[in-house]
Amino acid sequence: MVNSFNFFSNILGLILVVAIYLIPINSYSSEVRKFDMEENEVIEIIKLLNEKKNHIKTAVISGKVFYNLPKDKKIKLYKTYKIRKESKIHIDIYILIRIKVAEFISDGLKVQYKRIKKKTKRREASNFNLNIFNKNLDFDLTVEELNNMLLGLSLKNLSEDNVNYKIIEDKLYLSEGSMKIIININTKEIEKILIEGSRKAEITFENYTNLKDYSSMKLDRNGHYYYDTINLNSNHKIRIPLKITLSTPTFSMKIRHENDIIINKEIMANELIIDEKEN
Repeated sequence: MVNSFNFFSNILGLILVVAIYLIPINSYSSEVRKFDMEENEVIEIIKLLNEKKNHIKTAVISGKVFYNLPKDKKIKLYKTYKIRKESKIHIDIYILIRIKVAEFISDGLKVQYKRIKKKTKRREASNFNLNIFNKNLDFDLTVEELNNMLLGLSLKNLSEDNVNYKIIEDKLYLSEGSMKIIININTKEIEKILIEGSRKAEITFENYTNLKDYSSMKLDRNGHYYYDTINLNSNHKIRIPLKITLSTPTFSMKIRHENDIIINKEIMANELIIDEKEN
């Protein structure tokens, strides 16, 4: 009886040992197969991101912005953005219970920043720097790059030729000049952009949300309105991050969009006009 018990114990032990060795091997090989992408698969992701970028012509967004500036100075503002690609934008800036204190306009050629009871600042769009808003925000960023950042897009078009990439776990790393773009392979969305060289910065994108097609508004049985989501031609849903963080060596800004984002709605031309006669 004892020998029989020992025999079955030894068999059970042998099975457990074999299982322990097999499980990590199978798990590892599965992970390798999952993320061992061919170059054509990488190019498909790049095409998808470019398709998304080309599809979004305008955007209307609202939300809060939190600034961490030198000397532990912190600022919280509420902003509304009306974006028209590539380099046109109208930003209204509020404090407290949405008391308007400033507005920023780019018509694609020039930029203008107007604060209440302050002298209006104007610059060429080619000479744009975030310090037009605050002297501590010393960071060169074109208006086109600002618009793309607000939408969770690559700062410039991604090249489909001579792709320089590597894959680490579930992340695709693309190199574009001084920029490194980190893409989540599963969601096919940009998670982070690293800028190196003379303007060092890190941009992170989080909490992507599906966009609603407001032209598809319908009423359900309970009397509630609902909308279809917006898809690209590839049937991939258009999603925009609700959390965006720009970090530089001297300051950081955290942008928190509200969920009610509207794209491709006409923006009135007079909202993107700079009147140089105004003071």
